[in-house]
Amino acid sequence: MGDRSKGLSIIAKDLKVEGTVHAKGRLIIAGELEGTLIGDEVVTVEGSRVHARAKVQQIVIAGEFEGNITAYESLRILPTGDVCGNIVYKNLTLEAGGILNGHVRPLEPQKRALTPQLAAGLASESENGKLPYGRRFPAASCGELQSRDEVLATDSESVAANVKPSSRTITSSDYKRKH
Repeated sequence: MGDRSKGLSIIAKDLKVEGTVHAKGRLIIAGELEGTLIGDEVVTVEGSRVHARAKVQQIVIAGEFEGNITAYESLRILPTGDVCGNIVYKNLTLEAGGILNGHVRPLEPQKRALTPQLAAGLASESENGKLPYGRRFPAASCGELQSRDEVLATDSESVAANVKPSSRTITSSDYKRKH
């Protein structure tokens, strides 16, 4: 995944962080995060809880994640991962058993890099309480799944589909070839 020389940051199991987190290098989340997440490489472990708007290069989710995610390189949801929200991705992997509930779309080719200007804009707007990158899903809508194979639409903006997870990686170019 990333360059080890960039550093390692950890939000430990018993730690809850609220606000904007800027992480260079690898960030491991074992506890709770609520707010805005801007980072290079993020890993959430089983049992972690994240409620955030995230703009990251790479993210691996093994815990609960609710909010908006833009993954400029890759988003991987492990079998214990539970993701609810608006997802924009370049490469997406949903492993068998993982849950993905929400609006999912490929990253537009011209927006395939997290630039310092984009990161600064996200941080500034989140401090002002705005939701510039999509709306926040209500917590109740994310807990309404009846089984791991079912994704329910929460409103007209959401995608309703019966997801059959696999370990296949979906790229934005795969999506464009089909549509």
